[in-house]
Amino acid sequence: MNELPVPVAAPSAHLGTLAPGVADPSLASPVMPVPPAHENAYVVQGGVMYTAPSLRTCTMLRRSGGIVVSANGKPFELHMKGEVTHHQALVVKPLVEHRLLAEDTPIVSLLVNPLHPMFRMFRGMPRHGVMSLPREAFAYHEPQLQAASGGEFDGAQGGLLYNGLISTVARYLPPVTHSAIDDKADHVVALLHADVNRSLDELARSVGVSYTRMSHLFTQSLGISLRNYQLWLKIHNALNMLYSGTTLTEIARTNGFADLAHLSRVSRQALGAPLTHFRSSASLKKIYCPAA
Repeated sequence: MNELPVPVAAPSAHLGTLAPGVADPSLASPVMPVPPAHENAYVVQGGVMYTAPSLRTCTMLRRSGGIVVSANGKPFELHMKGEVTHHQALVVKPLVEHRLLAEDTPIVSLLVNPLHPMFRMFRGMPRHGVMSLPREAFAYHEPQLQAASGGEFDGAQGGLLYNGLISTVARYLPPVTHSAIDDKADHVVALLHADVNRSLDELARSVGVSYTRMSHLFTQSLGISLRNYQLWLKIHNALNMLYSGTTLTEIARTNGFADLAHLSRVSRQALGAPLTHFRSSASLKKIYCPAA
């Protein structure tokens, strides 16, 4: 098979530090189940850590950053742009179309969503959006990877491993810095969280710039465009509402989707599975991690 050239990263001197976030009890498995499965979703601050004995996703275009580690060191497949490459550990930038295949290979997969304080680290990734990491970079976490894969961790232990893996990956990326551009982006984010259906032009005017300029600044700051952030937030809110007793049709309408079919199509593309998978999946065990 042809190999897509994906350089193996070397660590920088920077070691990412993590600030407390808001616990997100809504996220779940980012992939289609492979029955019979023993899947675990450790729901943590600003994301989820998912483990499974095998993995087969549909093609995804996620607004979250991804970290994938083979729990036993056996390579898994990355399918991207018609090419197949093999990795033991991988970082995927938001909005990079890809799918993953790991047959009989236990996987620990992290989603780091835009609410996480280290989400901005993904903006320093190579332009093509994937980075292969040496498996030995995760040697310190070896016992924890095995325990998490077996569903042996409680929420507190899962949260520590999730943030520890992010800190390890951050050593291979440029340091996260803060600027005046980030202040504008954070202001717009706050307005969006107050009203996810607010118009993008209105959001731009709130910081005194055009929509085109605001979208450029937003992408510089978070690594994804303002429009993509809004779409991610709609999906995030829809996931939050899944366990409220609200009908799927009402969830779609509340979050600005044209209809249920529109919501289902977008969620499958963004999450790797239809929204209904997250409401009821007998194969998936959800473990909620306390806020730090």
